[in-house]
Amino acid sequence: MLRIFALIWLSLQAAFAFAQAPRPPVAVTGGRIEIPETGFSIVPPAGWDVLRNSHGSSLLFKAAKQGGDVRYEPTIQVLVFQGYRYIDDLTQAEYGKLIVEKFSLLSNQIHNYRNRSEEKIKLESGDEAILYYTEFSYDDIPIMQMHILVSSATHHFLMTYTDLAQAFDTEKSTALGTAFGSMHSALLDSKPPSRFQAPIIGGVCALLLVILWFASRIFRSRRLARL
Repeated sequence: MLRIFALIWLSLQAAFAFAQAPRPPVAVTGGRIEIPETGFSIVPPAGWDVLRNSHGSSLLFKAAKQGGDVRYEPTIQVLVFQGYRYIDDLTQAEYGKLIVEKFSLLSNQIHNYRNRSEEKIKLESGDEAILYYTEFSYDDIPIMQMHILVSSATHHFLMTYTDLAQAFDTEKSTALGTAFGSMHSALLDSKPPSRFQAPIIGGVCALLLVILWFASRIFRSRRLARL
């Protein structure tokens, strides 16, 4: 299981074929890591390794092996995609199905991949996001993931924490809180549009055109009446 998470994410990058490969991330103030040209930055967990463009992801945080166990390494991965995503109920349902669909096909060693829960949340910045918990078995090893989907006006980002299921289900474990705190720190340089923003603007413009048309008709009728 030494390279289980690396293999999973190499396959994930291929599955999400539309992922972008921007310039390598750079460190900014306060320990924050920025992915250039995307307007995305995040604070890695203290003491975790920071890898750029590793295993198919734009950004990878890797925890030290716990308790001398060399079988696995908890990771947080960030994938960058071109184009915005609406952060609403429809995207929540659609993207949840997409995650399950893509991961289920990554390896014949992955079994019973399913979406455990999903909900909309707010990041530390106040930006809206969608949180998913998924679970599966890799051979006979229970694995869980926490995904957070966020979007700016130009890109959307999928952050994923992968670890043994016990890290999620054990109340005394601090691993989940550490990972969530890092992902919750993500900052974006803009907000995605509302799904109904364009139709509303279009409707208002159409209404204004109708009003102008009627006004011009009334004005013309009055002018003809004066002749």
